Amino acid sequence: ELSELDWKIKLTKKALEEIRIMKDRISANPLPIHLREPSEFEIPELRRIFSKAKYILDQGCGFCVIERMPMEEIREEELVECYWILSQLIGRTVAQKWDGTMIYTVTDTGQSFSYGVRGSYTNVELFFHNDNAFGISLPEYVGLFCNNQALKGGSSRFCSIYSAHNRMLENYPRQLERLYRPMFFDRQKEHADGAAKMTWAPFFDWDGDQLNARVNISLVHKGYTLAKKRMDYELEDALESFTRVISSPELWIEDP
Repeated sequence: ELSELDWKIKLTKKALEEIRIMKDRISANPLPIHLREPSEFEIPELRRIFSKAKYILDQGCGFCVIERMPMEEIREEELVECYWILSQLIGRTVAQKWDGTMIYTVTDTGQSFSYGVRGSYTNVELFFHNDNAFGISLPEYVGLFCNNQALKGGSSRFCSIYSAHNRMLENYPRQLERLYRPMFFDRQKEHADGAAKMTWAPFFDWDGDQLNARVNISLVHKGYTLAKKRMDYELEDALESFTRVISSPELWIEDP
């Protein structure tokens, strides 16, 4: 039932001009990217647009595409700085990796999807998931800045976790109950030396106000392999049932 009006925002001429002015100030006053903040810049139109985006994320369909920055006019390094600044209008920026990396490139490095190699460094299909589902603390938002689109492949799909959850409640209530109990997640080697390699947490959690989710079926399977434990039958059945549910195309939006 969604249309592009529900999730897509076009940058206005005024917003694009604010980005150009931002780029000029960045060039004239070099600073480490992590010191850059929106308060440095007069960007009322961009603040309005990102406030709308945040509303869509919090109260709307849960994902938003903002397009498009003046890619041909600005060097990649300055585009990334603009993206860093604007992302702070959505929420506080947090590390992407345990070593403190704040921004990293999603690209096919040729490596296989294995222990210590995140899926975003490979060309494997990544089934519906929450980013950083293995983390001790989950991020509130995830942002992607697409600079070099793949020549082929790289299709994106979004699925409503509420719709998937409620379909589980309707068709597989017993299996859904198991997803509210803890399980192992592979931490993708994003931890200190000697720390646990797995997170022990539930797939779903209801805090009384909203549904929280750690959806990553692959990392659960990898977590049990790392733990050298056999997955209990209830969990196997629950994950298979959840896979069936989110494999229903009517729950997707594809290639927005």
